[in-house]
Amino acid sequence: MALDLDRLRRDAEAFLRDAATEEYENLAGKKADSRLAEVYARYARLAEPDIVADVASRRDTAGGPLAEFLVGLYAGRATAAVTDRLLAAEAAATLDLPGEPLTYRNAAVAIRNEPDRSRREAIARAKAAVDARLAPIRAELWGRTYEALAELGHGDYIAMCAGFSGIDYPALASRLETFTRETDDVYRDHLAYYLKKWVGPTPGGPASHDLARLLRAPQLDRLFPAGSLVT
Repeated sequence: MALDLDRLRRDAEAFLRDAATEEYENLAGKKADSRLAEVYARYARLAEPDIVADVASRRDTAGGPLAEFLVGLYAGRATAAVTDRLLAAEAAATLDLPGEPLTYRNAAVAIRNEPDRSRREAIARAKAAVDARLAPIRAELWGRTYEALAELGHGDYIAMCAGFSGIDYPALASRLETFTRETDDVYRDHLAYYLKKWVGPTPGGPASHDLARLLRAPQLDRLFPAGSLVT
């Protein structure tokens, strides 16, 4: 039976809508659990290997973006249960800090908004502790992702991405390494200047939370008055 590409596209759009809604409700704090596995199960037909292979073999306009989407969906279905566990764990996690409790999901924003370096450092340490607890789940997620992609013949992740995007990633990495090396002094000079000007003293050397505060650029808030926000 010939593959109905129009139906496939409609089903793909419906899946994206349902999956995005499920993920949004968890990330926005509207629900503590995640049921992405159930969403993937409803659209299991899209992740059948023969359909993925059929679309990938085409040389017309259907064979590119749609094939890439289906490969990602196949891997997503294989890892959906792990993703559900990770999202639920993130939603439930809180930081071990004195004073007002802080959720894990709000930690990155709190770090950027905190002007006091000692408090900012404490938040960053507490967040890192939660990241360490979540690391095994994230490692399991990526491990299963690589396994699922290998089942479809994509044993080399970088080569797969290059094939879909048309980007030569090793060549790009080489160019970026050259650029980084040639501009390193300029970067460090400017970073030191703006850290001192906008963040303040960084005893022991700047940390990642200092960079987060610098990029928050609260000095520019005056250029974006609340009354001018479009709602």
